[in-house]
Amino acid sequence: MSKQTEDMKDFDARAQANRAAKTAREYRREPEKAMHLANEAASKAERNKDSLGKIRGELATLVRLVRAWSQKEYAQVPWTTIAIALGAVIYFVNPFDAVPTSFRASVTSTTHW
Repeated sequence: MSKQTEDMKDFDARAQANRAAKTAREYRREPEKAMHLANEAASKAERNKDSLGKIRGELATLVRLVRAWSQKEYAQVPWTTIAIALGAVIYFVNPFDAVPTSFRASVTSTTHW
């Protein structure tokens, strides 16, 4: 792999991390968005409950955590824990948000639907 390719991967990873951090800060400033996200996840989980299998319980736990945090019931939980839970719920609701833009572009340009 060329140095330029490695640099681009590092740049893309940093860009993705920066976007994720920005999104987390938005949820931290506006917890009502987190509640909306949790509600979206719960609705999607209900619609897809038969295909979720084992992860259904774990997802429900994450949704409850996000809801409780957004209602200020879990103020003692470290922000890192909440941010990771938010990231998982975001990924469940819209997995494309977590896929690097460069990958999406290469898939959509080479895949014929």
